[in-house]
Amino acid sequence: MSDIPCSVQVSTFARDAVHLSVSTSRTIVIIINAVGIPGRIIPAIVADGYMGPMKTLLPFVFVASIVLYSWIAVTTLGGLIPFTVLYGISGAAIQGLFPSALANLTDDPKQKGVRMGMVLSIAGLGSLAGPPIAGALVTTDGGGFLYAQIFSGTMMMGGAMILSLDHLVAWKMSRQSGVGNHSVPPTREIC
Repeated sequence: MSDIPCSVQVSTFARDAVHLSVSTSRTIVIIINAVGIPGRIIPAIVADGYMGPMKTLLPFVFVASIVLYSWIAVTTLGGLIPFTVLYGISGAAIQGLFPSALANLTDDPKQKGVRMGMVLSIAGLGSLAGPPIAGALVTTDGGGFLYAQIFSGTMMMGGAMILSLDHLVAWKMSRQSGVGNHSVPPTREIC
């Protein structure tokens, strides 16, 4: 719900709030998508070889929420470019790591598809509802983006907190069951 509004609204924000030309605002969209290429590939390599998908996903969700809150301070092209790059990388990492983190929650191959289908169906509702909610918040703010920016940052931070709670519960469950190294949370989550 928080990821899609930024990607949808960034071009309008560039035109209306930063007062850039249509051509430059389209370039901003190209930038956010272009930095998403390494933003999907590099975190996936790190997750696969070193940290696991959930431990890799979690920092990117926190970074994305902070970047979304920092969007409030963006008023010039000089601020919009770094915001676009940072959000493009962190947002793409989230989109790329989420399915693998979700698949990693289940060992039974028969259950993976069912669980992924259920979770992605619910996530799809958020992706469907997020942009109209953000648009309504822009309208409510009289064409300003403050409410939409707060909404996006808060939704992303809420997701980060839920993922952190899930990770903490999985770690405590592994400690109680006597499985694994108790000094660090597990790479493979338990659900």
